[in-house]
Amino acid sequence: MRRRTRQLWLSVALTIAAVCPAISSPINEAIIIKDARHLKVFYEKGRFAGWPANNGIWQWDNEILVGFSLGYLAPPEEEGLHQIDPTRPRSTMLARSLDGGETWRVSEAGYPDGELKPFPTDIAFNAPGFALNARGESAFVSLDKGRTWSGPFRLPFADLHLRARTDYQVLGPKDLMLFLTAQNTNDREGRPFCARTRTGGIHWSQFSWIGAEPPNGYSIMPSSILMPNGDLLVALRRRDNEPAEHNFIELFSSQDGGLNWQWVANPVEDNGGHSGNPPSLIRLSDGRLCITYANRNEPRTIRAVFSSNQGTTWGPESIIQSGAGEPDVGYTRTVQRPDGRLVTVYYWLDEPRTERYIAVTIWVAPDTIETNEVNNRKSTLTVPHGKYIRNSNLVSKLKGGIVLKMDFALPQSEKDPTPVSGTLKPGWTPFVAARWADMYMHDAVWEDGSSGITPPKTSGLAGSGVHVLIDCGGSGNGGFHVHGLCRDNLGGGGRPSGKPEGDPIANGWFHNIDWGGENCGDILLRINGLLAGDYEMTCYHNHWEPKKQSTRNCLDQPSEMPPITSVRAMALPAEPLPGYRGWSMGLGTGKGVKSLGEAKNITVTSVTSDAKVGTSHILFQTDGSNDVLVIIDGGDNEYPDPARKGREGHKGILNAFEVKQVK
Repeated sequence: MRRRTRQLWLSVALTIAAVCPAISSPINEAIIIKDARHLKVFYEKGRFAGWPANNGIWQWDNEILVGFSLGYLAPPEEEGLHQIDPTRPRSTMLARSLDGGETWRVSEAGYPDGELKPFPTDIAFNAPGFALNARGESAFVSLDKGRTWSGPFRLPFADLHLRARTDYQVLGPKDLMLFLTAQNTNDREGRPFCARTRTGGIHWSQFSWIGAEPPNGYSIMPSSILMPNGDLLVALRRRDNEPAEHNFIELFSSQDGGLNWQWVANPVEDNGGHSGNPPSLIRLSDGRLCITYANRNEPRTIRAVFSSNQGTTWGPESIIQSGAGEPDVGYTRTVQRPDGRLVTVYYWLDEPRTERYIAVTIWVAPDTIETNEVNNRKSTLTVPHGKYIRNSNLVSKLKGGIVLKMDFALPQSEKDPTPVSGTLKPGWTPFVAARWADMYMHDAVWEDGSSGITPPKTSGLAGSGVHVLIDCGGSGNGGFHVHGLCRDNLGGGGRPSGKPEGDPIANGWFHNIDWGGENCGDILLRINGLLAGDYEMTCYHNHWEPKKQSTRNCLDQPSEMPPITSVRAMALPAEPLPGYRGWSMGLGTGKGVKSLGEAKNITVTSVTSDAKVGTSHILFQTDGSNDVLVIIDGGDNEYPDPARKGREGHKGILNAFEVKQVK
């Protein structure tokens, strides 16, 4: 039964507190968000207002609309987590702010009653005022920013016994992806899936589960974002019941438009008791990811975690609000204002057995750095922007930023990536691919030895969250050679013979094994996971060439190759670059990276001392939204392969590199 429609105008929101209370020992390693402002969106004596996450949030610049449920407070002696009177009516409400969450007006939502109808097919999902609300097995649609609604419409795949909350991504005028929850096979909540229409709702031809069905417990309440490169990320509220209740937050990704989903990380490993709390996932304007949620354990808090590498690793928990009167709090929804401030809406109570009200906190995200292990937050540091530290003796602490030092090395065998003695510079991070053991040509490879265009689900180079993919312009021709060693044969396989000669950087290099020359001889480096900032990159270039065909397995002649044409950085492109034989780097947005200085005409040395190796230096800037592509230009086709005059020999050479954040 609906209550009489009414408007509750809050001309000025009420400030609750400016500083969080003291934090008790269970969160003594968390970051306290300073200067956060806590305001009331809706409070009424004797009422229970709650669960914004069940209702949805929508944003149009500084105009924010959020839904919540409104009932009556049960008597204080009433037991149970939710002190709401089951005998009295409830309403669905909408709160609207036109000034970025500073002030709010509240009214009943006005969702229509009636029989479920087919999903509307005459709506442009990308219309300026479009909003969709999903509730149970029903949907409602608005074209005027939630002021009026049509419906109810039947959600797709309703035979799965939906437990829908509002979460969707608009992909085009007739292209929409819904993120919903269905019952488990045991008829209990629940398991998430995504459903997509490309026909404006006429057909929902795409369906995929997000993760396996939990054997005990649930996976519910998806919160999704669409990344600039088209990838999808979904955070999930998870609960396992064996051997005991364990609540946490899980993250999945899809690189193929939602057809397949892969686990990425558990951004929150332990989300307390009382069934945990749902996540609210957003992507910040600086490229970082943010998840807000509540932890219902003492001291009962609203929290946030951040990731700077597309969700692979997550930093320490931040405390937005603390000290609720009871565990019955949270269900956050978060958006970012045009000025960069975050607006987090949730339900709250100040004292035990008192009114639940809708609160909002307006706050600024801290600058955070992740640890060397996914979710290992004890060694994570939070420092002022531009003075980053990452927890490894392989990463230097500098006023300007971070330094990663990476040396390519030869593996012991195809099954053992341990560097061969003498091929890794002490104190530097190894880049060792087991496939390089035969010193022959192989496909593109990430720093952990894996293939494909998706970055590894590891903590990255030196625990930095940074991942690197390497290949040649002639895709699949890249390999690693060590001075003093000879390949077993010219066809791959077998074990090299000999002993490394010279210092570790000087004696080993990545290059095109066969048919170099223009484009094919280039070296391509894709760098994933860098924070926004300005960077200096130093590359090392040193190698030897074959004397003749009969001894070309041993590269022992000093190089006579002309200088490398250039080394430069650019944004990972949205389309494969022309002129290359194959493209293994994956695709980005073509935006977000700017070259500040490239190197040209770099001399390639043939020396045994690291101190004398030829180097190049480039500068680039990234906003953190896209991967960086570094191209070591192997020159033209005029220089022949010394052992085979009919083949091109000009190529890029890379022994090691350093990346330093300078701003």
